[in-house]
Amino acid sequence: MRRGTGSDRQLRAFHEAGHVVATWRLKLPVPGASLTRQFCAPSLDMLTTVEGDTRVGLLERRALALMAGVAAESYLTQDEDWWGAPEDRQAVERLIAELIELGQPPSPRDEVEANLVAAHEHDAHSLGWRLFTWRTDQLMALLPIRSAVATLATELLSRGSLSAAEVAKVIRQGVAGADPDLLMG
Repeated sequence: MRRGTGSDRQLRAFHEAGHVVATWRLKLPVPGASLTRQFCAPSLDMLTTVEGDTRVGLLERRALALMAGVAAESYLTQDEDWWGAPEDRQAVERLIAELIELGQPPSPRDEVEANLVAAHEHDAHSLGWRLFTWRTDQLMALLPIRSAVATLATELLSRGSLSAAEVAKVIRQGVAGADPDLLMG
């Protein structure tokens, strides 16, 4: 986490809220949230029960959930400081390496992503990093997601930690404040 911009406690709240809200939106098991414990992305063992997903899809969703902490921090800092979140960065790098080893490196899903990477030569690892950063930024830019992150961060600042059930309730409140229809989907 970036130090010296805003309060460290506030940055931590947004960082952790970003992880948890992205986890919820990506339909992964939602953990509790805490200012004193680091986010722990659901293990792949936990994810194998998610219906209709491949191992590659699970690895990609897990990477996005890990990247969402820094993306949420950038609401306050206007900068994505990956060197301030070394554990998240290293975990995402391992997930990208595993995708490459599986013969399924991240690749553009549409014309927008193809154009994003076309101007640059990338090895498979840096291409994966660029695409996952783009996808995380797109997810976190959605108004209902931003609203849920801000709502959860506020609760974390107030209470310090929340159970999984409390987190789900707070996220739903934040999303409903911005877009009640998203709760239906």
